Amino acid sequence: MNELIAFSELVVKIGTLFSKCDGVYDSREDEFIKSFSKKLIENQIINEEIEKHLETIAQENYDFETIVNSTKAYLAQFNEVEKSKIKGILKEFIEKLIAADSKYAPEEIDLYNQWIKEFHAEEK
Repeated sequence: MNELIAFSELVVKIGTLFSKCDGVYDSREDEFIKSFSKKLIENQIINEEIEKHLETIAQENYDFETIVNSTKAYLAQFNEVEKSKIKGILKEFIEKLIAADSKYAPEEIDLYNQWIKEFHAEEK
């Protein structure tokens, strides 16, 4: 699979996990994830068929362990510098997604802290 498409799938799965973790799937969070897909189309990274695939992915429910394992599997193909950049992009995406609805639910904060512990512990 094209690594940009694989990355796009991963981002949508992460976005879905974080946006649904508080039990309230706010339309602003949904729109934030959809705008990510639209930017990929605008930049000709994906086509409309893949966008529909990403929309299907966004309808699923994911648990933290599955997303962590998927992220680690994706990162395994890169060197340390690339991994660091990708983890930074994912962290920024999560932070912006959490802020999209202007509400910081305790579940989102807890999940974010777990994410940081899993992927950014070395930064502390």
